[in-house]
Amino acid sequence: MSSFSSSIHRLQQIIDISQEFGRKVAIIGRSMISVTEIAHNLGLLSIPDGLLIRPQDAMSAPANKVTVLITGTQASPCPHFRA
Repeated sequence: MSSFSSSIHRLQQIIDISQEFGRKVAIIGRSMISVTEIAHNLGLLSIPDGLLIRPQDAMSAPANKVTVLITGTQASPCPHFRA
């Protein structure tokens, strides 16, 4: 899922839906990581324990069990994932 990192409500929706469907969440991108950490620490974003995984672990997990939450500058390519 791609989203603006500043859209905390959208990030919460993605996290909630991922949990509902049994998916782990990998957060990628400097801005996305920073905003989710700050929002979580301020109590604005609820992230259940055990839901997050490291980006490198997302690569080896089944695609139907992972949500990759990412943002980028004007659709810049992500170095973690290659087609």
